[in-house]
Amino acid sequence: MKRTTILLLLLFLILGGTAFWYFNKEKEKAEKGTSYTEAMDFAVDASTLHKIFIADREGRTTTILKVDGEWLYEGKYTMRPNAINLLLMAIENVEVKYRPAKAMYPKIVKDLATFGIEVELYDEHDKMLKNYYVGGVDESGDGTFMILADSEEPLVMHIKNFVGGLRLRYDMHGDEWRDRSVFAENPESIQSVSVEYPKQRNKSFVLNRDGSNFEVKPFYATTPIIDSKVIQGRPEVFLKSFKKKIAEGFQNDFVLKDFALSLTPFAIVTMTKKDGTQKSVRFIPYQKTDKNGQPIKQNPDIPIFRYHADTSWGDLMLVQHGVFEEMFVSYESFFK
Repeated sequence: MKRTTILLLLLFLILGGTAFWYFNKEKEKAEKGTSYTEAMDFAVDASTLHKIFIADREGRTTTILKVDGEWLYEGKYTMRPNAINLLLMAIENVEVKYRPAKAMYPKIVKDLATFGIEVELYDEHDKMLKNYYVGGVDESGDGTFMILADSEEPLVMHIKNFVGGLRLRYDMHGDEWRDRSVFAENPESIQSVSVEYPKQRNKSFVLNRDGSNFEVKPFYATTPIIDSKVIQGRPEVFLKSFKKKIAEGFQNDFVLKDFALSLTPFAIVTMTKKDGTQKSVRFIPYQKTDKNGQPIKQNPDIPIFRYHADTSWGDLMLVQHGVFEEMFVSYESFFK
């Protein structure tokens, strides 16, 4: 009997405590006008996303679409892996760090309205899943001010165990989102490569695959043919240089683009795959400019460290010599 009484007393205390907690939370909700659940509900499962739309206060917009399982910038350009991965990580894992003091609300909301980045997330049926604004960082530098489009309560958000703000993951424009790969090929898929040096014609060559063998010939008919066997394994080593070659950045808006394209390239590399697809890149010595944007005359004795890469797919990119130099080999280097 005594044992039963004690159990009933414990049950009463548990139920009473639960009821007190529940009614206290309801009171907090009523006072604040927005529940904690509603206020913190920013995160979206990345697997449900089909479209991401981002707009800033300067009128610049970004649309990212999932096409056949791949995220594409503006629905047609391969995205820079780091850019899309960091963005999706923020979309999926963002959570409340803390609520700012109510006295700060007017200033935070004003700042968000002035320079906030709008984010719209859609599913495969073009149904909007979430709409929010991303502002600047708090005093600690690890929290980011954000607010849901239909809320009046700004919050400081973060990703657990990540140090730093989240705004930069959304605040990119144009080519900054795009993959900077110049070549990213499987060496086994390459049928032929030609490397032309307009100012060193005798160094130029054409490499062709013939089954498991390779033939290396001069690019220009005037170059004497080397009557010797190709060094075993040398062509395979050369083709490996096409595996992953990344540009420093895009230069599609380069102020001296037309002038740079008029210059004689150091090298022209053309790669043809077994399926017939072809890529060609003209490597033009980097053109420096003065403070007025005018070209500076280059000293021919100074080594080249960078090139403008004029690509056959229409982009002008900036590349580093150190990254690409292993494909700048000569005709004779394939022979004993």
